Amino acid sequence: MKNSELCIEKLKCAFPFIKSNIAFKALAHVILRAKQINSGFYPIIIDHIGVGGSVLRSKDVGDIDIVVVSSNRPEYASEWEQFKKLLRENFIPLWELLSLTRDKSGKGKATIKDMISLYRERLTELGFKEKWIKCWFSYLRVTDFRYGIDRGLPLVFFDEKELITRYLKKGYAGKRMEIHVKIRGRIPFEDIPYIVLWRKNRGLTNVSTKELLEYFKKEYEKLINIVTDLRERKMENLPPIYYSVIYALQNKLDEEPQLGYLEYTSDIHKMIIISMYEETVKLLREKFELLKEYINIKPTGVEEFIDSNSKLRRQLQELLALAYIIERFTTSKFRNIVIMSRYGDAHKFLNEITKYIIRTGVVRGYRKDALLSLINRLKNIAMSNIREIHNAE
Repeated sequence: MKNSELCIEKLKCAFPFIKSNIAFKALAHVILRAKQINSGFYPIIIDHIGVGGSVLRSKDVGDIDIVVVSSNRPEYASEWEQFKKLLRENFIPLWELLSLTRDKSGKGKATIKDMISLYRERLTELGFKEKWIKCWFSYLRVTDFRYGIDRGLPLVFFDEKELITRYLKKGYAGKRMEIHVKIRGRIPFEDIPYIVLWRKNRGLTNVSTKELLEYFKKEYEKLINIVTDLRERKMENLPPIYYSVIYALQNKLDEEPQLGYLEYTSDIHKMIIISMYEETVKLLREKFELLKEYINIKPTGVEEFIDSNSKLRRQLQELLALAYIIERFTTSKFRNIVIMSRYGDAHKFLNEITKYIIRTGVVRGYRKDALLSLINRLKNIAMSNIREIHNAE
């Protein structure tokens, strides 16, 4: 039996409250990679690994939220600082090597892997040790250099969190993992409730019913705080992702959307877009008003918390998805799709614009099932309006 398969079986035995095989696969991958980090040449050591979110509430998981708590390794601190200093000092020659790599690749783009393959000797000449190249440099991305280029500064966006996150994810193929890395002694990250499943000196942990109850209480309090702050428009207290909901709520139900591209498209396309847009705004407001129903719910046991937290999370996810859909109507890409569309058939046109919304939404982390459910409702409303007009004619 492979190490990953053995680890999955141990996880299933230790944590029967987790119902998702997809989650077990992801957790096994991260735990095995964490052990490699702890025994390897890396600037931090992983102390424990936890999990939160839908993994603890449902068999049908969304993103797999994994929390990794770590500490600095003093024995490697000096070399790590030397490595980062070399990145800064050699920003220009490294960017030039990336440009040469792009030209030679024949693919019109460069990767760090290709760069190392082509110019390993040159990297050594610049001062990068072989073990730095293997263990650290190889986890850089071109976007890390692009970060500095876009700001006109010789900066590489790469720290211990980027290194460890990429190392933990490498080789994984499955449901999207969201890894939250906390390094002890650093500025604290967002307070994400989680259950500890693995510790470096003990392996898999024992999780009691009491611990589960405390976790779900914390998750519930966090969700209720978001709901309360959202309803009261307290943007200063909200995670930035919820700003879009508040902005979207400013749209008026009784005003036609100010979308300049509508004058350049056909009447049928214009009708579809206005119908979908107005229904999205209406649905957003309806679901926003439903939030008040959750304020006075007081769950007690584990199962009640799971039910309440799942409903709360789903409601918030749908609000975010609706705000995202509203924002899509205003993008230049959407405008181009509308203006350039060759589809006179309403169904084909609807499919084209909704595929764009879903594709870009999933890339940005929105739940595909939530987007599909909402989009299908919007499409049905648009087609119903079109049929009514045709019947009236």
